[in-house]
Formats: sequence, structure tokens, C-alpha cells
Amino acid sequence: MTKQKTSPLPRLNISAVEKTPVGNGKNFEATVRRFTGPLQMKNLGCGYIELAPGKKAWPYHLHYGNEEMFLIQQGTGLIRYDDEMYDITAGDVIYTPAGNGTAHQIINNSDQPLCYFAISTLQIPDICHYPDSRKYGAYYQDGTDDGIKSFIAKESSQVDYFEDEEDN
Repeated sequence: MTKQKTSPLPRLNISAVEKTPVGNGKNFEATVRRFTGPLQMKNLGCGYIELAPGKKAWPYHLHYGNEEMFLIQQGTGLIRYDDEMYDITAGDVIYTPAGNGTAHQIINNSDQPLCYFAISTLQIPDICHYPDSRKYGAYYQDGTDDGIKSFIAKESSQVDYFEDEEDN
């Protein structure tokens, strides 16, 4: 009988990673298997997304700090990129750089699940812009064990830099 060695190789089988539901129960509905924490990744984010038929996982957005890559594993759908629609299918590898003109959203317009890996640089803090809803999101860590925190606001809530600073 051969004794199994404990391996220093950071490795997980996809089936061993818990599925976490994301979405709002309406247009946004998916499950995500997150690898970043369990593999103790420091500078790379990775998740496996199973996108329900007719749904989206996240709103149309762009990152100012992070690049993303999507590896389509199963199914067909669309990617909305810089306000243009493109067909996607299993085997496609899609790169979205950071910055203006790179807003993106994956949409499952089929009647079958759409499964893909989402891999990103893990630049924290990051700022996202949501053009459809005119929101901005700031994503950061504050040194606690609570993970990534966020602050999301509408463009219309903008205030002057020095507002309410007279007495400070």
C-alpha cells in the first residue's frame, strides 16, 4: 500500500469548492465558486461562474484598477463590451483591460447554463463604473478579516471636495 504524501502544491478540484449564489433574483442570477481565498492567492482573483439561462451575473461595468479574463467552458451567450454585443461560446478566451472604453457584461441568452472562469488581477483598492445605472463603486480592504468592503454611490450624489470641511 502506497502512503499519500501531503503536497505543497496549492490545488483544488472545482467540485470541492462551495457554490455561492449571486444576484438579485430578477435579471441577475448565478452561482460562483471562488478560488482566491481557499488557495490563498495574493494577486490573482479567480472564480468559476455558472450563469443561469436568460440571466446575467453582474451589472455592465468597467474597472479602473483590475484587468479581467474570461475562459468560456460550457454553453453560449453574449458579451456586451463597450456597448457592442459579441457572441461567445465554449473555448473562447476574452480579455478586458482596465480603463475607459472597456465596460463589459456576460449575458446568457440561451436556454442552457453558461459556465466560465473569471480571472482578474487583484488590485485593491479598485474603482468600478456602472454606466447603465450611473454608479461608481470603491472596493477596498481595511485590515480586518471581513474581506473586501465596498462603497457604491450614484453619480448624482457627488459633493464638492471641501464640502462640510469648514470646521475641520
